[in-house]
Amino acid sequence: MLRSSKPRRPVAVAILVVAVLALGGGALALSSETGTSKSSATSALGPIQAEPTGSSGLDNQLRQALAGSTPASTTPAASPAFAAAGSALAPSSGTSGAASATNILGPPPVPAGPQIVRTATVDIGLKRGSLNGALADITALAAADGGYVDNDSTAGGSASSAPQTGTIVIRVVDADLSDALTRLSDMGNVTAQSVKEQDVTGQVANTAAQIQALQAEVNLLQAKLNQATDIGSFLQIEAQLSPVAQQLQQLETQQAILQNFADLATVTVNLTAPGVVTAAPPVVHRPNALTRAWRFAGHNSLVVLDALAVAVGYALPALVLGGLVLLVRGLVLRRRRQLAAGT
Repeated sequence: MLRSSKPRRPVAVAILVVAVLALGGGALALSSETGTSKSSATSALGPIQAEPTGSSGLDNQLRQALAGSTPASTTPAASPAFAAAGSALAPSSGTSGAASATNILGPPPVPAGPQIVRTATVDIGLKRGSLNGALADITALAAADGGYVDNDSTAGGSASSAPQTGTIVIRVVDADLSDALTRLSDMGNVTAQSVKEQDVTGQVANTAAQIQALQAEVNLLQAKLNQATDIGSFLQIEAQLSPVAQQLQQLETQQAILQNFADLATVTVNLTAPGVVTAAPPVVHRPNALTRAWRFAGHNSLVVLDALAVAVGYALPALVLGGLVLLVRGLVLRRRRQLAAGT
């Protein structure tokens, strides 16, 4: 008797169960790696302040840049996603992913020298009418020193009792701050001057170390993204890369702001000049009541005389004609009397 070639049903069921368990375990591992990688984007460097939008004023920019940096003693640690990427790309030498990540990062960058933010305020009294010229000279001073004018404004000066005032904020090379203050003092009478310093060396070094760690993580994730062979892996790595790249961009912006304030000192110049003397309006003397009454009576008399002259002008022709008629009538009557007496 021939045996049936069909496999036994219990064996097929067992194979199917093993395959389902294997697929389920792979899916759980994939979801666990994705959740860990997403959480690393926020846990690796702590809270990152977003780039301020629409902020006005150099002080606000500096405060935002300093607020976005953690204390200088904090050393950025490699995130789980970074460690996973390092272990996936590094050659298998028996070391962990975190150790590989540390070797890739190398020593943290150190600033070349102290990073000091200097801000100065100078109050200068000027001569009358010299405010606009002083503003032009300060603008030229900033441009010649490799800096620029951040903002300026003027007010007042409409009369001698209202002085002209102006404020101009310039940025000059930090090394030339003392020379710039000396040249400003030559423009007028310095009534007040102050210089403040703030050491941001720790913040610059710490931000540079964070940028280095994030850049290495971005490089590894990009390399892993290039090695992806299916859509699922590509989307998973891209989801890990996006928040890390965003944090890297924010830190680079903060670092650029700190470096700008360390390279260029901020000088606020307050200018004051006496107001421009304007011509006084003519004085109008108003007459007293008696004078006004006399002028009014004289004016009315002239009006009456004008009216009489007009009336006489209109009546004169009639008067002349009436006089001629009376003259002719008298002559006629006289002639008749003479004729009557002769007869």
